[in-house]
Amino acid sequence: MAFPCNCTYHRQNSWSKPSLNGLKRLKVENSGAESLQVLTTPAELPPYFWGQGLRYRLARIFRLKLRHGTPHTGYCEARNLIWDGAVADIVALAREAAEDGYSSLSSSITPGLVQLRLSPGLERWKEDQQLAGKVLPTKGSGLTQASPSILDMFGAGDWPEAMKTNNTFFGCGIASLLIGAADPATLFSNYVTDMVFYYEHGYNHVFPELEPLIERGLTDRHAKRTPGGLERRSAVLVGKGYIQSKIALEKKHKSHLKNQSARFDRRTAQIVFFADSSLLGMAAESVARGFDPAAVMSDLVFSSPGTDVVDVGR
Repeated sequence: MAFPCNCTYHRQNSWSKPSLNGLKRLKVENSGAESLQVLTTPAELPPYFWGQGLRYRLARIFRLKLRHGTPHTGYCEARNLIWDGAVADIVALAREAAEDGYSSLSSSITPGLVQLRLSPGLERWKEDQQLAGKVLPTKGSGLTQASPSILDMFGAGDWPEAMKTNNTFFGCGIASLLIGAADPATLFSNYVTDMVFYYEHGYNHVFPELEPLIERGLTDRHAKRTPGGLERRSAVLVGKGYIQSKIALEKKHKSHLKNQSARFDRRTAQIVFFADSSLLGMAAESVARGFDPAAVMSDLVFSSPGTDVVDVGR
């Protein structure tokens, strides 16, 4: 995939800031076509800008829901949780994650908490790594701006500051570029809505423009009319509420939860980890576009690597 070096900007009804309209010049290489054919036929692969093309325009006119690939026979437990993957189903899961999943923090279920510790061997290894200077960078480094050469490559020099940090650019930004969108303007809008993820990192306290930026993405009338665009933005609001409730819980309980974790059964873990992905909008859009709801849920459940458990960094 070849990205353009200079994205052209223009004013739109929804955006007074730069768009990614220049991404119309994207070229998708078929170097992996042979391996893809093992999984699906080329006809089932949606185009990079999936709102374009006769098939997708007809589906929009006649309100048809396209399907991509063959529904999986697995993911039985996830399928019984997310059902059709509609926004209402996602709302129910997020509510259960907040109310039931985090009920393990209440005093009546304190035995559900377990103390986390490394084995003596791993503890010695961690100390040796740190003494050797092999310490992970602090998470605060993600707040720093991406390198000027990278920003120049994407024509992102005058984007809002919150969009140019290493976290957001190499997280939401690159994810949007890899996934594609209905059209270039919507790709930019989706990037902005996914930045709700960074409420967990306190971006709203660092970048005053974050809230109005996300609000513009959520109310983007053009993007809401694209396939899955309305569902995506509705689910982002659900995810934002979940994140904020989780932050409130953390503030309330963090003083007595050091090095502790909740003990979940598998069903509860799937619900909590799905909501904890903080990418419910991405899930809702994928389902609305015809992808298997249970497979989408499972992908997000396993998107959290749990690296904080054995973190070499200080």
